[in-house]
Amino acid sequence: MKKSFRVLLLLIISLFTLLNVVSAAKPTGSNTTSINVTSTSSYKSISLNYQLVNSKKAADRYIIYRGTQKIYDGVKTSFSDNGLHSDTEYYYTVEARLNGRLLAKATYNTFTKAIIINPIEITATVQSDDSVVLTWPNLNSGLAPDQYKVFVNGTLNTTLTPSASSTQNTTLPDLQPGDHFIKIEGWYQDELVSQSSKMVSIPEPIVAKPILVTSTVHADFSADIYFPTPSDLHIDDYKIFINNDEVLNGSITQANYHISELSPSQIYSVRVEAYSEGKMVGLGNTEFISPNLITVENDTLDFESRVMQVNFSYDDSLQPADRMVITRKKVTLVNRMPTEDTVSEVVYDGLPIDMYTESQFSLDVAGYNYEVVNYRNDSVVGSGKGFVPNFFDY
Repeated sequence: MKKSFRVLLLLIISLFTLLNVVSAAKPTGSNTTSINVTSTSSYKSISLNYQLVNSKKAADRYIIYRGTQKIYDGVKTSFSDNGLHSDTEYYYTVEARLNGRLLAKATYNTFTKAIIINPIEITATVQSDDSVVLTWPNLNSGLAPDQYKVFVNGTLNTTLTPSASSTQNTTLPDLQPGDHFIKIEGWYQDELVSQSSKMVSIPEPIVAKPILVTSTVHADFSADIYFPTPSDLHIDDYKIFINNDEVLNGSITQANYHISELSPSQIYSVRVEAYSEGKMVGLGNTEFISPNLITVENDTLDFESRVMQVNFSYDDSLQPADRMVITRKKVTLVNRMPTEDTVSEVVYDGLPIDMYTESQFSLDVAGYNYEVVNYRNDSVVGSGKGFVPNFFDY
């Protein structure tokens, strides 16, 4: 038994040694069917190219896995894997099959390109209303952003679609006084491709100082507005509003403004704003009433008396008068042309009256130009003009 067992053991050892020698002699490597995989990469995609090597048979189907996810199943020998992340390594398995049988399989890994984040040149301009206008060039090289995100002090303020022009802009209103950290990011799909930041300072608000605004009304239905500049203010420009209509916007050499052709018996509201470097630093208001219109008419007392009645009519309910001044200028005929004297003569100065009698007529007098002015507390409250002819000699 022992001798038979030994013979059997020696036989088995000899057979195992012979099999190893045959296996070692079998050619390997160069003739094995395999898949050769190459690739090209961009920021967001990887293009794979693959082909069978040392195969007498052609595959009728290729299957590609990214990690464990099947991403392709078809006959093409190239495939573009899109929608990837930049600067990321991806692992692929490529299988070649014929009639469902695996001919060869290969694993392959590669990287997408890394995005170089481009700087953005930001221009920030603080407006007179403390809003901020941001301007920057649209980027067209590399991965051009398909949206911009604007952050203020770390909080997303707005998201913008790139404009068709070469520049992009947006306005940030209602920023509080102080320093604000502005950041702009350009994004392509889900990738940050450009960014920059800027510190913007909003000045403390300037409280407009009061300006003393006064007015003087004239008998010719005009008025002058006076607004002396406070000595502690540097003023570049003024804005003047009459009944909320802007009548002046700019610099002036004297702190006054003349208004002509006033409508009779109207209330005028005046607002004066003073500006320095676009900021309102002074404000003042006043109000005045234009003079009543006094109608001057005449009639004969009787022809024999050579006296004319000069009648004055007006509505003094808005501005009662406490004084009336009547002046006249003589009109003579010079070379048959009516000529008015240059100097006025005061014919009445006293309490308001309704009628004045004119009797100073002679052959050299063609008539008189009358002007009557009503006052209250020495301010003009009424005005009128009229011609009284020499009815008796002409």
